[in-house]
Amino acid sequence: MLNILKYKDSDTILDIILITFARVVLAVGLCLFSFYLAVASTMGPTIAPEVWVGSMQLDMIIRIGVLIFSICLTLFATVWLIYPLLRYLYKKTTHH
Repeated sequence: MLNILKYKDSDTILDIILITFARVVLAVGLCLFSFYLAVASTMGPTIAPEVWVGSMQLDMIIRIGVLIFSICLTLFATVWLIYPLLRYLYKKTTHH
């Protein structure tokens, strides 16, 4: 889907800078959305205080789920940004 954002052996320095810049912009967008989800999971009144699941409210399960999703999204964006660049740089330094 995003094949244009993959590092290739034939890339020039300008290509690498542009690909890295595009990855940074997308990763920052994902992190901002993740931050919004984290803030949204802690604000507002309870969704349905009359609904209980065992001893834990359904509202707390939803909020914790959104917070965990937010953390996972931030980790994914960070790994998606850093790992391919480090792998490309390692491959370039060891083979040339």
